[in-house]
Amino acid sequence: MLQSNEIGGAFSKQYKVCNSNKSAMMWQLYALLSAVSIGFQRIINAYVVKTEDHLAYSWFATCLTSLFFMLLLIMMGDIALPTSLHAWALALIAGVLWTLITILGFKSYQLTPLSLRESLSRVDMLFLLFFSALLLGESITLVKVLGTGCIFIGLIVLTRQKEKAFGRLTDKGVQLTLLVAAFHGLVSVIDKRAVVFFLPAFYGFLEYALVPVYLMPVAVKNRDKIKQIIINKKFIPIIGSVLSVIAYYSRLQASILTEVSNVFPVLQLSTVISILGGFIFFKEGELRSRIIGSIIMIIGSILILNPELINAFIQ
Repeated sequence: MLQSNEIGGAFSKQYKVCNSNKSAMMWQLYALLSAVSIGFQRIINAYVVKTEDHLAYSWFATCLTSLFFMLLLIMMGDIALPTSLHAWALALIAGVLWTLITILGFKSYQLTPLSLRESLSRVDMLFLLFFSALLLGESITLVKVLGTGCIFIGLIVLTRQKEKAFGRLTDKGVQLTLLVAAFHGLVSVIDKRAVVFFLPAFYGFLEYALVPVYLMPVAVKNRDKIKQIIINKKFIPIIGSVLSVIAYYSRLQASILTEVSNVFPVLQLSTVISILGGFIFFKEGELRSRIIGSIIMIIGSILILNPELINAFIQ
């Protein structure tokens, strides 16, 4: 009988390990899918706002994305609404932050080269590490600190201008990019706390539907500019909105399965795609320093994703 219990206990332990490994693999796959989608989506955003009004595109793009999220909801056929006022308050606050991120983010595309903008955006990891510890009680480990330090060093390389290590921080585009990064770190923590009350597909629809509601005065004022986007860019915004759905939905799923401070480093890999896109499609210069800075930042992301590397080195 004792032998049978031991076998049963061993089987149970092995099942839990397999389940844990499967969960780890799933959040990593979701996060990687989100990172790839974000990278290509940002190339499209930069392409559109180079010639179109950023406020008009903010409204139009979020409208399209909310419609695609609605289609996803219809296909799933299940909508569970929370009764907690706390959940709805978090969702509304997140909607305000996403509105600010959308407006300021699209404006920064006009003022900053894509490869530089996307690399600088990775400083959101610093803000997320702080907010996740403060608001979610997530752990700040040695590996996370080292990884975040690499990301910060990468930022210095990216902004270095001859004798001035932060020479470009006086540029309005860089300032907007860093402000968006701060908002992004904060809203990611709020998303993590709020999404547990909703289905990820419905939460994604809610957040993207709130943005055009908040921006309705912009839409009324810029009707002609919205029409111009449709005429000039045709199906390009549709592709960008589909990528937005994939990116946000995958990111929410990943954050449900693990700490948000684990998911964020994987998302930094979108930087590589954005930098290459900036070089290929927009002929942006200074590629060498941006690649070096991005590689350092990616190393930081890998350290956070694989703490075993640091543990093996220490041992």
